[in-house]
Amino acid sequence: MNGTHHRLLLLDKVSSRVFIKSTTLLSQFLISGKVNQVDYSPGQRDEYHHRYTYDADNRIVQVETSKDAILWDKDANYQYYKHGPLSRAELGDLKVQGLD
Repeated sequence: MNGTHHRLLLLDKVSSRVFIKSTTLLSQFLISGKVNQVDYSPGQRDEYHHRYTYDADNRIVQVETSKDAILWDKDANYQYYKHGPLSRAELGDLKVQGLD
């Protein structure tokens, strides 16, 4: 796992103030070089996680997010034609929108 320290410039929409926040971003990579998981500020109050699943052809098939890295929400599911291109993208845990 690679840890990178970042400084983020954030805008508070309520007060319209800009502030700088330091955070740690951890990434896990597969042997193929694809990103498997990204952890934003792990162990902090504002932690957030992204997890990616790939098929045997290294095409992304699922994206999930979590606030605690325990309970995951499915954000997108991708289906492909047998000859390779994307055939359908379904968004949301309840498949609220599909793109063909």
